Amino acid sequence: MPFDDMVGDLLRDPDFGQAATFKPKVGTNVTCYVILTKEISNQPLIGDGQAWESGLTIEYQLSDVGIEADRDDMFDIGSTEYVVRRILENDGLTVKVAVIESYS
Repeated sequence: MPFDDMVGDLLRDPDFGQAATFKPKVGTNVTCYVILTKEISNQPLIGDGQAWESGLTIEYQLSDVGIEADRDDMFDIGSTEYVVRRILENDGLTVKVAVIESYS
């Protein structure tokens, strides 16, 4: 089985992925599967201090959506809408984006 097929199977596994709708600012909505993650990272401060920063990310299979998401594109997961803020990674197989929850 090709690796990209295994990634698709993992995203569709209900223990890992969730059904979503990708809603680009320009173009047609696309049904896909994503992994929504709350990430926490350590941000060093000047001196001996440290701060923790948390954020939400969505990872999706590039071949499912067909494009790399742009800032302000959206993903609907269940009844929650997430707005893309920036691209974090694109390895040609999956794309990971930083998102915020939309309250509109």
